[in-house]
Amino acid sequence: MKKTLFIVFLLLLCRATLFAQPVNDECTGAVTLTNLNNWCSATGAYTNVNASATLASLPSCWTGSLPSNDVWFAFTAIGAAMNIAVEGAGVGGTLNQPQIAVFTGVCDPFNMYEVGCTQFTSTNNGYANLYISGLTIGQLYYIAIDGCNSYTGTFRLCVNNFDPPSAPGQDCATGAFLCNKNTITQQSLFGSGIYETAGTCLDDPYTGPTDKNSVWFKWVCATAGTITFSIDPLIPADDIDWVFYQLPGGNCASRVNLRCNSSSCVGATGLMTGASNISVDPGCNGITNELWCSPVSMVVGNTYGLLVNNWTDASVGLNNGFTLTFGGIGTFVGPVSNFTITPAGPYCTGDSIVFTDASTGGGTNYQWTFGQDASIASANTIGPHTVTYSTPGTKTIVLTVDNGTCNDVSYQSIDIIYCCLQPEIVTQPQDVAICSQPQHTFSVTATSNSGGPLTYQWQFNGVDISGATSSTYTVSPISSADAGNYTCIVSDASCEITSDIAVLSFGTGDSVAFSADPVTGCKPLPVNFTDLTAGSIVNWEWDFGDMSSGTNTSALQNPNHTYSHSGLFDVTLTVTNDQGCVSTVTIPDIISVEKSPDIDFYCSPPSVYEDEPLVSFVNNTTDALYYVWDFNDIGSPGTSTDYSPVHSFSGTGTYHVWLYAENETGCKDSSYCTVEVLPLFTCYIPDAFSPNGDGINDFFMPYGAGWDLSSYLLVIYSRWGELVFRTTDINQAWDGKLPGNSNSKPQNVYSYMLELKDLSGITRRFYGRVVLLF
Repeated sequence: MKKTLFIVFLLLLCRATLFAQPVNDECTGAVTLTNLNNWCSATGAYTNVNASATLASLPSCWTGSLPSNDVWFAFTAIGAAMNIAVEGAGVGGTLNQPQIAVFTGVCDPFNMYEVGCTQFTSTNNGYANLYISGLTIGQLYYIAIDGCNSYTGTFRLCVNNFDPPSAPGQDCATGAFLCNKNTITQQSLFGSGIYETAGTCLDDPYTGPTDKNSVWFKWVCATAGTITFSIDPLIPADDIDWVFYQLPGGNCASRVNLRCNSSSCVGATGLMTGASNISVDPGCNGITNELWCSPVSMVVGNTYGLLVNNWTDASVGLNNGFTLTFGGIGTFVGPVSNFTITPAGPYCTGDSIVFTDASTGGGTNYQWTFGQDASIASANTIGPHTVTYSTPGTKTIVLTVDNGTCNDVSYQSIDIIYCCLQPEIVTQPQDVAICSQPQHTFSVTATSNSGGPLTYQWQFNGVDISGATSSTYTVSPISSADAGNYTCIVSDASCEITSDIAVLSFGTGDSVAFSADPVTGCKPLPVNFTDLTAGSIVNWEWDFGDMSSGTNTSALQNPNHTYSHSGLFDVTLTVTNDQGCVSTVTIPDIISVEKSPDIDFYCSPPSVYEDEPLVSFVNNTTDALYYVWDFNDIGSPGTSTDYSPVHSFSGTGTYHVWLYAENETGCKDSSYCTVEVLPLFTCYIPDAFSPNGDGINDFFMPYGAGWDLSSYLLVIYSRWGELVFRTTDINQAWDGKLPGNSNSKPQNVYSYMLELKDLSGITRRFYGRVVLLF
């Protein structure tokens, strides 16, 4: 039972797949044909199965009921003639009784204008061929294809859009002159004119030369090389014969038969690389490549002619035509159409675009068409021509160059866009990776370049979000269905611009890890931390658990921190990865800081004189068990292990007294205080001196010990109160000379005042008299 149900399901699935509605079911979805140069699709490439009706009425040549399964194609004409072939049942697909119609206008069943139609032939129920001429180059056309009486199926489509040469005559003298090797479709052949096949494979030994329904083509060789060609009957069952001539000096009467094929086999025929036949007589003997002859090497300047004859239904006088395709490396004499377009695109509506002829080969007449909505629809002078376009779209420009005998056509297509002053997006929405956030807001910042107000429309995966019409859009609450691409269309009165894509995705956090070194020790304890987290981390937040510290946090990847207090400390590391996901780990009590002695002591007094050099050291240290004092004194003892020792210093000077403390855990600390042992203050002032130059008592100057050398003032006055000497330099003595008289040293009694400080900072003043003896 399960197997049966599964098979039925597969059959239904296949049926739904095989008979899905064609993409070109409506005119608005027409398949655009871009290769129009003798192009064919693959066999069975298209279908009208499950197509619906578009046409409002039956085209003029169609029969049967109103079209119900039409499918659509579109092309922009690059030549004045178009051949369209639909190959269905028995040829290129399964469609029976195909019908073709071509329209201009817009995609509206009531506003389309028929320019040509056809349907299947009585001799081939699966084939239809439509040849139309008089097309407007550069204009858009639509092709409708259906099956008569609601037939549906697959088909192969072939098209050839070209500029036909002048109508080929039935005789050599009136044959069409070709300028190039472009593919040609000849719609039909009427009669034979005069018989010109004597001495060829078309010269019937019983009835004489016959060419029942024929046309002629001629050309002059421009570049030497091989020539090949293929003559494909529009009705595959037609019997095509042909003769290929050299026309010396262009003279038809002197024609020389080079190749000939009058095989009765049906299908394509011509010159083909690899074939060896020179001439093939009537009949169909099944010989390999019976329909084909070997290529011909053309000579520069020689004229050549090709007669094509259709024997099928010859007695009727009206035969279906053929498509002629050339190959080989030899070329034909004639103008080669070409033109340039300046400036280079892109092009906006209203831009001036210059089209300049670049043709070669001696053209004398020029015909331009510039496409839809051009300021100049067409021109018949060489130019250059300056053109503007009022509407956007693809415009096809065609140049036909004629030398009076034949012509050549070239075309180029350009895209015209509607240009405006787009708003400028200043800040684009940003990608975000969602981890645990309940919502996220996208934002865009833009300015208008036209002065108009801005409007906003947010999109999710290219689809408008209803109500999301401000410069921000919040996704809330976020679910897995919200993952995707977010864009914002910013518009003003005339133009719009779409922001960059911002991707909302769901990220994953990281497994956070770190190490610390050391993890235990005495305070202050410096610790180095190392992040060991794997992944693309972009942000670190450390919390050292040391709340009493002024620097309890760090944003470095591998920081260090000094613990100044004892205790157990938790450390937390929070990381953010490149997806925006935040992860955290806390290691409790990872850092253990032991108590260290908290040294606190002072010297009492910190300054003493040498006659009383005893200093007490008052110890208030806590968390210590062992003490060692180092007095830095050469006297004995120089150290002590007392808690609060007293020490008598052995001499004057400055002493740094160190206390080293240690507790039961082995943690240590140290500090020092400074003790100054000052010399005793003494001051000796002479009461007389004799500045006579004998080297004995020649100067007056106090001396002593225990002085602050930075503070010193000595002034001396005469008995009449005149200042005779003043100095602040402790090393400057009075030599007895009076001011303004370097030689005068009058013997007399003088008064002095000496002011200075002792080493404890006390100011001392001395007054007295000194006798100058000479």
